[in-house]
Amino acid sequence: QRNTDDIKNKLYLGKTASETKQIEEELASERNKYVNENRARMFVESATADYYHGSYEEALRRLERARIYDPSNFSAFKLSGQIFFEKNKYRKAFNDWERAYSLPNDDKTIARDLDVLRKLLRYSRNEIEQLRQTVHRHPENKIAAARLKELEERVGE
Repeated sequence: QRNTDDIKNKLYLGKTASETKQIEEELASERNKYVNENRARMFVESATADYYHGSYEEALRRLERARIYDPSNFSAFKLSGQIFFEKNKYRKAFNDWERAYSLPNDDKTIARDLDVLRKLLRYSRNEIEQLRQTVHRHPENKIAAARLKELEERVGE
């Protein structure tokens, strides 16, 4: 407590009341940022454990909370993209990986994963167009209609 008081006295020495208030606000802002980053990190760690145990929905809920606390948490976006990819929700996976790629990171695989997913989405869109034509020409083709519905769900979200 004494060291903290000494630091505060030196920090505020010769400052006006408004300058002191501004310093305190900046310190509080830094403290809140640190606390939020730590909370986000804890949610990502819990989500990672959920992911490895196959609890994808719980992991996604925790990752959403992590993003609320720290919208610049690379790991939250990368992991949620991975989960969406494994759930065949390619559009959501692409959006999360693209956000992760735009954040500062040292990950060398995110650009590759994003490129693969971009190609998969492009291929899926082409296949959707072909299936739409098939279903239009042959409405009784239930297999083509089911495949079309499945692909539209993967790409459309």
